[in-house]
Amino acid sequence: MPRSPRAVRARFLRRGAAAFFGAVLLAGSATLAAASTGLVTLRDAFVAGPDLVLPLAWLGGWAGAALLARGLAEMAFARRRRRLRAQRPDEPWLRDHPWDPAGNRERPFADAARSLLALAVVGAGLGGLFSWALRTDVVAAVVVGLFGLFYLAWALATGFVLWRFVRHGAVRVTWSRFPLHLGERARLRVACGRPWSDFHRVTLTLLCVRERAEQGTDEEDESALRHVARERHRQSRTFEGDSLTPELAVDFDLPGGPLSTRLFTGEPLYWELRVEAEGRPGLAAALLLPVYAREPRRD
Repeated sequence: MPRSPRAVRARFLRRGAAAFFGAVLLAGSATLAAASTGLVTLRDAFVAGPDLVLPLAWLGGWAGAALLARGLAEMAFARRRRRLRAQRPDEPWLRDHPWDPAGNRERPFADAARSLLALAVVGAGLGGLFSWALRTDVVAAVVVGLFGLFYLAWALATGFVLWRFVRHGAVRVTWSRFPLHLGERARLRVACGRPWSDFHRVTLTLLCVRERAEQGTDEEDESALRHVARERHRQSRTFEGDSLTPELAVDFDLPGGPLSTRLFTGEPLYWELRVEAEGRPGLAAALLLPVYAREPRRD
């Protein structure tokens, strides 16, 4: 199911909730770590020994720091959006997303760095917990070992993603004009670190997706809300054989109507280009596109 990069988490982060809970988690973890080692004394409170508390505080502290940093970044982005809305009301694309006017691309090295840092942090914490569990009892060791299996699956999935980027490189798309306007033709060029001729077939799909919260069906809890994504528009182009040039040039006729990108609303709407290449191995990627309605000028 498609996901927007910001809209799913924006309602939680933009109000500062992430920064608040991150600060609380970071401060609580630091306090417990200090109490377990005897650096501070908590009145009328029992704190377990450092063998157990320090790994938990390590994990909680890093989680709190990450949440705090993300929350502060989203708050700064929200302030920038308010300023641009007041200064440039006719150009919503300037405040909706940090677009590159030339195009969009995958960022494998930044994603890999974040994944490896997270793996190192969680691995150190799990190592400490496993050391404590071995000295405690078999049940604790089994429980921590189960978490270790999830960690191993995560590490393997991260390794597969890194291998994919090493083999294929980053997929990138450029556009002839910025932004792309509804009711006009979008001219795109799509490239990859690996030549497209190495694949059997490449399919480029233009998608418009709208996210919303819906109540459960009769078979489900009708009072529960489900986050769903509905396609509002789809076009596809397929390339194979001699048409697999180093850079794939594709045109899409964008529809009219109320389909302008809106990432920060109760029902976000966005456009993306999906790239699916068939081969051994294959390739799949999705990149956001800046598709907006022409805004009337305000004199």
